[in-house]
Parts: sequence; C-alpha cells; structure tokens
Amino acid sequence: MAKLDKSMQLALEGKSLAELEYEALRAQLRLSEETKNAALKHAMELDRNLGEIQRELEKEKEKRETFERECAALRDQLEILRAELAATRAERDRALEAEREMRIK
Repeated sequence: MAKLDKSMQLALEGKSLAELEYEALRAQLRLSEETKNAALKHAMELDRNLGEIQRELEKEKEKRETFERECAALRDQLEILRAELAATRAERDRALEAEREMRIK
C-alpha cells in the first residue's frame, strides 16, 4: 500500500519510477566519476612523490659512491704512509746500529 501511495505521489509529481531510477543511476555514475577522479589525482600525487624519492635516492647513492672512492683513496694513502714510516724506521734503525758499532770500535 505504501508503495502504491509512493507511486501515486510520484505520478502526481510527474516522475515515473523509471525516471527516478534513471536519475539515481546518473547520480551513482557521477559519484563513481568523482571517486575515480579523486583516486587518479591521488595516484598522480603518489607518482610525483615516488619520483622525488627516487631522485633523492640517486643523489644519496652518488654521495655514497663518492664517499667510498674517497675512503679507498685514503686507505691507499695510509698504506703508502705506513710503508714510508716502516722504511724510515728501518733507516733509523740501521743508522743507530751503525752509530753503535762506531762507538764500540
């Protein structure tokens, strides 16, 4: 009975049930479009953020590679300095030994 009353009221308003269903579907479609557009906008923002993060990671990778090269160069320098120190110590030891031998004679 309530359904019949509703149908009568709609008929009096000049809208058929099919028209109302059509309007409801249009509203649902509009909502779906808005949701899709919002999701697309969000996805584009995430993509931009991802691009920025990737650029930052690339910069950090370059910094790390530079740091590693500098460390390797410093290690090489340290090895050279150690070798020079060992040679200097050996030379000093030979000089001290020679001086000691001269004193003994």
